[in-house]
Amino acid sequence: MELYKQYEFIIKENQCIEKEQSKIRIAISNYENKKTENNTVKSELALLDDEDVVYKLIGPILVQQETSDAKIQVDSRIEMINKEIHKLEKNYQANQKKIEANRQKVADIQAKFIQLSKQIEQNKKQGK
Repeated sequence: MELYKQYEFIIKENQCIEKEQSKIRIAISNYENKKTENNTVKSELALLDDEDVVYKLIGPILVQQETSDAKIQVDSRIEMINKEIHKLEKNYQANQKKIEANRQKVADIQAKFIQLSKQIEQNKKQGK
C-alpha cells in the first residue's frame, strides 16, 4: 500500500510540473514576442538621427523623448527580456530533469508492482 501511495504522489507531482512547464512555455513565447517587437523598434530607431523627434506613448499622451534616450530604453528592455527568457529556460530545464527522474521512479515502482504480482500468482499456485 505504501508503494502505491508513493506511486500516486510521483504521478501527481509530475502532473503539477507539466502544468508549470506549460505556463513557462507560454511565458517564453510572450517574451519572445515582446523581444521581436522591441527589436523592430530598435531597428527603426537606428534609422533616426539624434536630432530627430521621437515620441513615447505614456497612457493616452504622447511625450517627446530624446532619440538617444529612446535607444537606451529599448536596449535595456531587450536586455531585461533576454534575462527573463534565460531564467525561464533554466526553470524549464530543471523541471525537465525532475520529470525524467520521476519517470524513472515510476518505471521502478511499476517493475516492483509486476514483481509483486508475479509473487502473488506463485503463492496462489503453490497454495492450491
